[in-house]
Amino acid sequence: ASLLLALLLPQLLAPVASGSESEPDAASPPCPQTADQPPPPCDRLPFACLSCRVNATAGCRLGAAVPAVPCEPLPDVNCTGDRGPLPRTVVCRYCHQLPPELYTCDKRATCKVRDPVFRHYETNCTAALNASCIGRRSFRRMLRCDWSGGYKWSVSMWCTALLGGFGLDRFYLGQWREGLGKLFSFGGFGVWSLVDAILIAVGYISPIDESVYAP
Repeated sequence: ASLLLALLLPQLLAPVASGSESEPDAASPPCPQTADQPPPPCDRLPFACLSCRVNATAGCRLGAAVPAVPCEPLPDVNCTGDRGPLPRTVVCRYCHQLPPELYTCDKRATCKVRDPVFRHYETNCTAALNASCIGRRSFRRMLRCDWSGGYKWSVSMWCTALLGGFGLDRFYLGQWREGLGKLFSFGGFGVWSLVDAILIAVGYISPIDESVYAP
């Protein structure tokens, strides 16, 4: 019975992986480039579809809003009406200086959360369509590794409290070797269960894939 339990627990307790990869924003369509899309008015195009000429000597100070900057649609953008110059108010800042809420980055799930060397990773980020900035709208940035494999801290604590003596908590976290050790030793007669409960509570024991706990 113990062997059967050890074989079935990993399949029964496998977590549902949470999506960590970034997805395109459905509410923000890309710039119209083909005849298949109805062309919008040129004066309503987002900043990502425009080329704006900001004069650095005309009061362009970091963080300051520069009014009436002449902008024109990019050559491959299809729009209706006057193509410019279109006056727009542009915030004087480079795209890599945007606040986090105004750009999106490609997320990775290959980094190691608890590795002191690979805790951060370099990835590509893109400014939001309607974010005004100067320079390239795509840039590189270092991000902290915070992806989740779907394991929940609350579930692991319940596993420890209910059947920690049979290694249920270790099986849930993907640590089946340690789980087998607890299963066939009856949790060290309660000692291992108590120790694991403390270590999981303080975050010392983490999922086998080195991800963070899901909310």
